Amino acid sequence: MKPIYKPYQQAWVKKEGPHIGRYTYIGEVISYPIPDTSRDPRFAEDTIMVRRVPGHPGTLEELPIGILEPVSKRDVCKWVMYATVAGRGQFPVDMLRYDNCAPVNFKLVADRWGDFTKPEIDPKFGLEGLWVAKACRSQHSGTWTGERWHSFLWGLKHEKIIQLHEELA
Repeated sequence: MKPIYKPYQQAWVKKEGPHIGRYTYIGEVISYPIPDTSRDPRFAEDTIMVRRVPGHPGTLEELPIGILEPVSKRDVCKWVMYATVAGRGQFPVDMLRYDNCAPVNFKLVADRWGDFTKPEIDPKFGLEGLWVAKACRSQHSGTWTGERWHSFLWGLKHEKIIQLHEELA
């Protein structure tokens, strides 16, 4: 039986690909499933609108419903931690997996070799630098792995933690 997703429900987003590896984070479902009517029904995959960062409207994206998994009641998050990252060389996609975080004001685009390791900032956010965020269950449960980011020649600076609205958490 397929899980049924409703607006403002949290879900695990499991991204995977040959050039980006595999990473997961908690996103916020914003719509009901959108049926795929463009192709042969045997191969159609419904999509759904999800915020990469719960409570943050600018991170909305349309994703295949098959990459979502429900969040258990025990794992529902009420806080969002934000950090900025900066470094040299390719963006360490592995750190998104390791910290269970998602890009806030940028997307990863393919570099000249086809690897999704080049960050492209979206100017509509008006934020300086590259921001990442992750959802946490409590104000003290989330931590960043700054030393691990540093091992990739990237630095991480914790910026803030915000509580989600009670009705959204």
